[in-house]
Amino acid sequence: MQLLRSLLKQILYESVRGDDDRKITDICCHSEKVKEGSLFVCINGYRNNGHEYVPQAVEHGAAVLVVDDRYVIESRSGPVILTEHMKVNVYELIRDRNICVVAVRDTRKALSALSAAFFDHPAERMKMIGITGTNGKTTTAFLTAGILQEAGYRVGMIGTIESYDGRRRETVKNTTPESCEIHRLLSRMVENECDCCVMEVSSQGIALQRTADIFFDIGVFLNIEPDHIGKGEHATFSEYLYCKSRLMRQCGIGIVNQDDPNVDKILAGHTCEVENFSIRHPSDVMAEDEWYGMESGSLQSHFTVKREWRREDIVMQLPGQFNIYNALAAISVAGHF
Repeated sequence: MQLLRSLLKQILYESVRGDDDRKITDICCHSEKVKEGSLFVCINGYRNNGHEYVPQAVEHGAAVLVVDDRYVIESRSGPVILTEHMKVNVYELIRDRNICVVAVRDTRKALSALSAAFFDHPAERMKMIGITGTNGKTTTAFLTAGILQEAGYRVGMIGTIESYDGRRRETVKNTTPESCEIHRLLSRMVENECDCCVMEVSSQGIALQRTADIFFDIGVFLNIEPDHIGKGEHATFSEYLYCKSRLMRQCGIGIVNQDDPNVDKILAGHTCEVENFSIRHPSDVMAEDEWYGMESGSLQSHFTVKREWRREDIVMQLPGQFNIYNALAAISVAGHF
């Protein structure tokens, strides 16, 4: 449990109505997950406005409502939450309940900061690896985690196929879950004594502030292509590229694909130490002499990795040059352990 008063120190807020000396039992942004004593943050999705689920959250036992001040108007009877499809008199809703209402400018940003604080900043207690790219995130995440596990590290994962907290595997709805779920998972990894977390970081996850309060020890950029553009995603390729590039301002070491034609734009304004991998250009980690074939009934990729003064011959049961790029990224990350 956490005191609301201490959590509020982590965010900028416009106003607080009610008692901030409350013990918070959980934090969430989906009304069906609210339980007695929860802090419920109203966020806007592409299809739903979280403010319209305030009555359900209250009914389920929410102790605190964090709302966007743009949806709150003052009336004679007190504050009213007003959306396109709903009007709720907050005073009447909470009058007979000991509920606190906090108004902020950006509920997504608040959700991220409050979640990190509620779970006691678990990302700071592990080595965090964030992987972004249009293609190859999942393969690279599994390759990286596999190498580290073979080397004796306890590795947690968050990605498209599943999350793994060091003991239990679960399917996930989004490549990069909402920030409250991310920090819940990271907290479980810490409890399970994970040394590190390998995490797929989608451009939408970055745009929607889901990773805002995580500093990645290592950030990986694989590639970018004109994808995920349209309604409910990114408005333009430039916006998509910008969101990808933000990882390079949110990590200590940035490992990038030197062969991607947009790598310079990805690194624009970077604040990290930069390393690169390549098949075509001189780089920190390079692949040479690649060839592909079938042996023992499986398609294979063969190549030589060159890094510093070392050369290593690699064989893997993942065909295609794109998987050599994924492997180079994983090998680059492993070099920091």
